[in-house]
Amino acid sequence: MDLPWIRQLMVDSCVYNIPVGRDIPNAQVQQAVLRDFEGIVEGAEDLVILVAETDHAERMGFMLLMLNQVSQKTGEPQGQVYSLAIEPKFWGSAAASELVKEATVLTGKNGHRYLVGQITADNLRMKQKSLRMGFEIEGYEIVMACTLDGPAPMPGRPESQRAHDVSRRQRKLLAARRARKKRREKRRRDS
Repeated sequence: MDLPWIRQLMVDSCVYNIPVGRDIPNAQVQQAVLRDFEGIVEGAEDLVILVAETDHAERMGFMLLMLNQVSQKTGEPQGQVYSLAIEPKFWGSAAASELVKEATVLTGKNGHRYLVGQITADNLRMKQKSLRMGFEIEGYEIVMACTLDGPAPMPGRPESQRAHDVSRRQRKLLAARRARKKRREKRRRDS
């Protein structure tokens, strides 16, 4: 098990889980994930680490699956996706689906009927992918900013810290570059 790779991918990908309404800097969240990683991996008795690989044994992503969790809503035992991260070059691949399928099998073998996970409301890509994989939305977490004077508007994240928007723009730019490259190659072949 390559724990340093998992730790680094978990730190790199945690910025996609920061809600847009929060104004905590990405670096601060990454430091917290790094600090807490050892306790998560070493301290959890019911933790299963799943890794998705290509046919050539290249690591695509991982899942930290917590078995024997209990639903706060129903009291039922269940599996919980604690962390799921895919290397950016494998975004859009079947890696996440493969990890979820394996997690459902392990959860079922453990005698549990449900697998749960959390995503931020503004991570629309992961929300859509989760629904396609068979997850259903069971509830919503609500949040409010608080001051000494009472409720306040959420502070919001600076544009430079919004990982979802940045990754979406990067994917569009990359797709445009690939399309230009294909057009150039086609022109070369045709000439």
